[in-house]
Order: sequence, then C-alpha cells, then structure tokens
Amino acid sequence: MIKDRNEFPLKRYSKIRFIDQKGKKRKLGSRDIRGYVRGSAHYETHWYDGKERFLKVQLKGWISYYQHEYVISSDDGSYIETEKLLQRFGENLFLKVEFFGFRRKMRTYLSDCPEIVEKLNAREYRFKDLTKLVLDYNRIMLAKKAMSPPK
Repeated sequence: MIKDRNEFPLKRYSKIRFIDQKGKKRKLGSRDIRGYVRGSAHYETHWYDGKERFLKVQLKGWISYYQHEYVISSDDGSYIETEKLLQRFGENLFLKVEFFGFRRKMRTYLSDCPEIVEKLNAREYRFKDLTKLVLDYNRIMLAKKAMSPPK
C-alpha cells in the first residue's frame, strides 16, 4: 500500500508512506526511489524548482508532459493545485506551461515542428488542449524520426 497524501485535512506528503508485503511501514522520499504508482497515477522523481520532487506523469515521448502537485491552503479549505510541465527528451530542464501566453510560448518551444506551429497560429490548440498538443507533436516527430525515444 502506498499513501502520498492525507485526505482530511488535505496534506501532500514530501515522503510517501509505504507498507511492504510483510507489513513493515517505511517512509520513502524522492531521493530514495525513482518513482511510484498510486492507483492508475504514475509518479517519477525529477529535479524541479531547486530540489528532487515527485512529478505525476501524464504523457511520455519526444516531449513528456508532467504535473507538479502541491497543496494550497486557505480559509475556505485546502485543495491540490498543479503546474503543467513539459520536458524535451534528453534535456533536464522543464518548461512551465501557463494559461497566459500559451500559444506564444508553445510556438517557440515546438518550433521544430511546423505542422504544430501552423495549428497554433490557426488557434486549433488552446491551453485546455495541452494533452492533445503533446500527443500530436509526439506522433508527428515519431513519423519524422522513424523511431521512438527510449523509455
């Protein structure tokens, strides 16, 4: 069993709580393991924002799409907020994708794929279409390079 958050009060743990097959409880941080699976969600350890963190994997390919989850607490309660991050295969840096300036930033970042830039200029992709945008980019690049990036 893996536990990475407390539901009430909502709290995201910096270390996951893990109970092995023998019933032994352990706390494992991002320096201890490379990733974990919680239900259908996959998390990987990456260096982001000055430290190693668990990032939720959305898509993998020539460009991988991750989400960094964190808790926002207010007087009205707590909720999980996510930052959308893209990482080009073979690079260590992440591009934080935000609503404002989305198309401009994506045109620059994906300039190696004219088909995607053309669709961005035609306003076929919006911020809410980030998953489709990354899927289309990876599909086009797979056809161009005739091989897939290593996993």
